[in-house]
Amino acid sequence: MPILKDFLTSTVKFVLIAIAFVVLLVLNWRIWNKDIQQEQTIMGLQQQLIIQQKENMTMAETNAELRTRIDSLKRGSVEMIEEEARDNFGMVGEGETFYDFDPKSSP
Repeated sequence: MPILKDFLTSTVKFVLIAIAFVVLLVLNWRIWNKDIQQEQTIMGLQQQLIIQQKENMTMAETNAELRTRIDSLKRGSVEMIEEEARDNFGMVGEGETFYDFDPKSSP
């Protein structure tokens, strides 16, 4: 009986140690895997940041151009304002005749 009892206790100890070892491995694997996932998330966010910064720079340049244009129109002459109205809004001045030619209908 004592041999069986010693065998069972040594077997139980071994099983418990093996289970503890497996649990530790699983927990460590989850921690290591989490680190990898965090690194991938950080890299993805850095790429999104670069894209957003480029977009912001483009918009800042556009805004600067528009501010310059607005300032020039505020300080500009009547002729400059009329030219802007003609080019961008299709307006026609007093006494002017507007002709619209359709290239598709030409012979």
